[in-house]
Order: sequence, then structure tokens, then C-alpha cells
Amino acid sequence: MIGAIAKKAGHDLSLTVTAKLVAAGVSAVSGYVLGSKLLTWAAAPLILAFPVAGVPAAVAVNATLNGLFTLRLGVACANKFSRPNFHAMDAMEFALDISGFLIKMPKKEELVLVKDLLAKF
Repeated sequence: MIGAIAKKAGHDLSLTVTAKLVAAGVSAVSGYVLGSKLLTWAAAPLILAFPVAGVPAAVAVNATLNGLFTLRLGVACANKFSRPNFHAMDAMEFALDISGFLIKMPKKEELVLVKDLLAKF
């Protein structure tokens, strides 16, 4: 996705730079996902007590978080790469900033957008 967005914006990112951006995103999200999994495990007694509602709720939360991270990364890449003065070094700086915007608390508008995007599939 990152490489395709860069190409669409007219930039030819090297495979190394693209891999670093992806690695930074995965690293940032991994910590957040680990925390989410710990919360899910902590909520296991509730899920077991109410499996009809608990299991679908856990699946919905997981799908929403995945969609939210992908949306945020895609929007951030599109914003960065569409700048006329964008250079490859900006991508490296961008890689360092990824964790800050990926793991912040979701806004209501973002959740609605993710829900609408997931509903199309």
C-alpha cells in the first residue's frame, strides 16, 4: 500500500525505504495490539459468560482496530507523499513519526469511517 501510494503521488521510493516504513508501522501497531490482546484476555471471563455477545464484539473490535491502523497509515502516506517538496529523506523522518499517529485514541469520525469502509466489503 505504501509503495502504491508513493507511486501514485509520483515518487519512486526504494524498496529499503518502503520496508522501513512498513517495519515502523508494524512495530508501532504490535505494541498496541499486544495491549489489546491483554485486555481481551482479561475480558475472557465476560466473553465466556456471554459468548453470544462477547465473541462477535471481540471480533468487531479487532477488525475495527485493524481497519483504523490501515486507514491512518494510508492517509498519512497520502498526505506526506503528495507534498511537492517531498524527498526520500522525508520518508525516513516519517518512519520515526509513525508510532505517534497510529496508536493514539480513535476519534468518533475515524471509527465511523472505518465502519463504513468495512461495510463495503
